[in-house]
Amino acid sequence: RMYLLGLYIEHSQQKDTPQQPVWFSDFMRKIQEPEYFAKKIEDLVKDTNYTHAHFLAIFKQQTGRTLISYITAQRMNYATKLLINTDLPIIQIANQVGYDNHSFFTQKFKEYFNLSPTTYRKKHIKSFLAPKES
Repeated sequence: RMYLLGLYIEHSQQKDTPQQPVWFSDFMRKIQEPEYFAKKIEDLVKDTNYTHAHFLAIFKQQTGRTLISYITAQRMNYATKLLINTDLPIIQIANQVGYDNHSFFTQKFKEYFNLSPTTYRKKHIKSFLAPKES
């Protein structure tokens, strides 16, 4: 009986974790790149040949997240790298990560990190430049 139970559990776990289609895996690889995640959502969806609603449903099914939350995370994480590692103006960083509007980028950044981009930069550059104790 334990053997059958083990087979059942193994089989049911396999059904619950379907493998991603190749085209979706390719999409997920591309969306890691700044030049791709900085595009408008509509343009990303157009590249898939699915309707907007259908693709959003597929994305949620495959990842457990909404496309916008995933894209926002990618953009925000890349913005932090640019803030710390470059002296680019905030507006230019906003544009590079896919926001045309400086104010909207700042609002989203604050929602995500509870700090403005300028404060984030100042706080993290100070800790980055601080001498290390040995």
